Amino acid sequence: MVWLVISVVVIVGLAMFASAFVTDPAYKDYIQYILSGLVMLTMAVVPFFIENHTKKYLETKGANLAKKEDLTELTTIVNEVKSKFETDSAILKAKLDVASGIALNLKDEERKAVVALNQGYFKWVSMLRGDFIASSVAAININEDAISKAYNELLCCEASFVLFVGSTSLHGEYLTLRNASYAA
Repeated sequence: MVWLVISVVVIVGLAMFASAFVTDPAYKDYIQYILSGLVMLTMAVVPFFIENHTKKYLETKGANLAKKEDLTELTTIVNEVKSKFETDSAILKAKLDVASGIALNLKDEERKAVVALNQGYFKWVSMLRGDFIASSVAAININEDAISKAYNELLCCEASFVLFVGSTSLHGEYLTLRNASYAA
């Protein structure tokens, strides 16, 4: 279509240029008719071309602009969601780190409570079963005080054990063992 318009414009231009050199009135009228026809043809074709080309161009340009605006909005929305996700993810990670740290600390305290209970129990039992040969009343009082102190330490260890160890079966087994020690 562009070539048609360019061709018509070139032909009109050449005809006008040629008409300047023609001096014969018969040919001059003939050239004027041709030029008038070409000008009318050009006036008919050029608006048609401009309308069709411009319409397609503007439709394409409008569609592209709409896509660009939509893309800008979508990009903004995606960036907002991404930012919120990253923020929420960081918060959850921090909470998970805290919870993991607490769980590890509780496991460590549980282990310490079991070890302390074991040590306290065997210290107390060994004092109860030990061969105390008392040479005086003062020695008997000292041994009784040591046993009483060991028993009080055992009670503190039991409190930590009950606090940090959640297994009721372990609690039951320990109570059975301690009660058997009283009976012996």
